[in-house]
Parts: sequence; structure tokens; C-alpha cells
Amino acid sequence: MLISNRFYCRQALLVTFALLAGTFTATASATAAGDFSAVVPRSTWIIDDCWVEVGVVWDSVPYPNYRKIGGVRLNCGSLHGWIDASVALQYYYNGLWYQYGTSAYGVRYNSYGSGGGLGGILRTPPLCAGTASRGLWWRVVANVRTDRRPTGTVVASNAAYDGSGC
Repeated sequence: MLISNRFYCRQALLVTFALLAGTFTATASATAAGDFSAVVPRSTWIIDDCWVEVGVVWDSVPYPNYRKIGGVRLNCGSLHGWIDASVALQYYYNGLWYQYGTSAYGVRYNSYGSGGGLGGILRTPPLCAGTASRGLWWRVVANVRTDRRPTGTVVASNAAYDGSGC
């Protein structure tokens, strides 16, 4: 089976972009308020030519009273007419995932993405969740759309056990 050089060039570009995005985000302190948590690793996805990071965001309120915050950051290898995302927190209870609190939505026009660092993360509102009548497993879910994938793709972080917080 013959695979074109264009395929290999595209794959190399995506890998290079992913490595650059990972290097760029790794330079920020992972325990700075508003950044992705170093305690709960974020999940990364490639949608279209966009590098998408989804995960728990570090709160400025210290343990044990911290709030739950989810976030998504996306950056693309090419210019898009529009890129949008919504992000929400979910908890697991009785075999199902349920959204908790309100989601956040952001859109960029004629853009390569949301940018790097803390300013590039779209965050849910901080939530006091505790554990009363909710599960102890949480995750962050994002729906990402681009002008090339207008129906969107839903991605999620890995689930994390969390019985603390306000």
C-alpha cells in the first residue's frame, strides 16, 4: 500500500506541533492558581489540526476548602475561521456521569487557538461540590468545534477520585 509523502508530512507536522505545545505549557508552573493541576494530569487530544488539553484547574483556595474547576485549552497548526469550545465538570454516580454546575463557553474568530499559558485556558466557574448526594469520581468534559468540524467532538479528562473540597 502506497502512502503519500503528504500523509507523512502532515503526521510530522502534527507531532512537531504537539511537542511544541507540550513544551510551551510545561514551562508554566503546574501549581499556579488558574493553571492545569499537577496533581491530576490533564488529557490531551488532537482534533483536526488542534492540540486540545482538558483537565482539572488548580484553585487559589488551599486544601481542604478548594473548589472544583475544569478547563480546556486548544491551539491549532493552521488558521481557522472560527474555533469554539464548551467545558463542564461531571461526577459519577450510580453508573452514570452527571454535569455539575454550569459550563463555560468561548469562541475565537480567525484564530490559531486560545493561546498558551494561563490566559489560554477556558475555565468552568469554581464550584463548591463536597460529596453529599454526589459521587466521589470527577472528570472534565469539553466539546470542541472548528470551522472544519462544525458538529464538534466531545473529549474528557481521565476520571479522578476527589472526596475533598468545600
